[in-house]
Amino acid sequence: MQFQNINEETFIQNILQNFPVKEPILGIGDDCAVIPDAQGNGWLITTDALVEGIHFLKDQISSFDLGYKMMSVNVSDIAAMGGTPKYAFLSIAFPKTINATWTHDLIKGLKEACNKWDILLLGGDTVGSKRDIFINITLIGSAPLPQIKYRNRAQVGDAICVTGFLGNSWAGLKALKEKVPVDDSVSHLLQAHFHPEPHLAQGIWLASQNEVHAMMDVSDGLDRDLKRLLKSSKCGAIVETSKIPLAQALLEVSQHNQWDPLNLAMNGGEDYCLLLTVSLDHLPALQKAFCAQFNTFLYEIGLITDTPERLIYQDCGKEFQLKEENFDHFQ
Repeated sequence: MQFQNINEETFIQNILQNFPVKEPILGIGDDCAVIPDAQGNGWLITTDALVEGIHFLKDQISSFDLGYKMMSVNVSDIAAMGGTPKYAFLSIAFPKTINATWTHDLIKGLKEACNKWDILLLGGDTVGSKRDIFINITLIGSAPLPQIKYRNRAQVGDAICVTGFLGNSWAGLKALKEKVPVDDSVSHLLQAHFHPEPHLAQGIWLASQNEVHAMMDVSDGLDRDLKRLLKSSKCGAIVETSKIPLAQALLEVSQHNQWDPLNLAMNGGEDYCLLLTVSLDHLPALQKAFCAQFNTFLYEIGLITDTPERLIYQDCGKEFQLKEENFDHFQ
């Protein structure tokens, strides 16, 4: 079989089978690896790569925004497990044609992100590239072991919730590709794509709540990420699509350009809000407390069921088939 015929999930499973780890260490399979320390905390380690032409187009994103974004996507992984980011390492490959001003602004964007979340950049590696820019961040955080949230802890009967709007980032990318004229609504979507804001404070707060069982971030689209949570937790779900939170800007731009906003919300990646399951009995109190803490909603969108890996979508109670358009790095 040629490599081009292997999808990303198959490749990851191959790595997982060849490099198993034993508890209490957690390896591949969640937003971060977890290494316990002697003080009752866990080191959270995540790494993420951005490749020119795949994750960003150099002529369509400022290097400042790219510098900020490459750190924020890693912070989102730490947030997904309820941790606090602490230390970062940067590896980067540049072609000789790169402009010095471009690299200077990239570091300025990275610095803004590090200052915002009190992260120390401690090292990394710099190499040359024949053509494209390659950037990799490794981020280390920590959290008390009892409060770390995993994606394999969902329980039958849990409510499924998200902490923010879905589809904005992919809509921003779509607006770029289709050269949609920029107005206030399009600008809002472009901001979501270029300058994502991970839900770090929300993740830390939610991790301290016992009624929150499973948690992860929405980085590859709600449909794909929810399926990962269901697979890890060995359960199923029913999602009511009429409850999916859609921003007014997304609805307006979608209407003007004949886009399907639900498709963008379900299949689009890089939203970087949090996806979690909550004890249904405790959900109203948790939603009230969440709103008081963050002045925003904790959106209930579905229910965990006892049918392993069966995901049912409903529109006002009527089942329908979602068209899948998930991104795969190898396709």
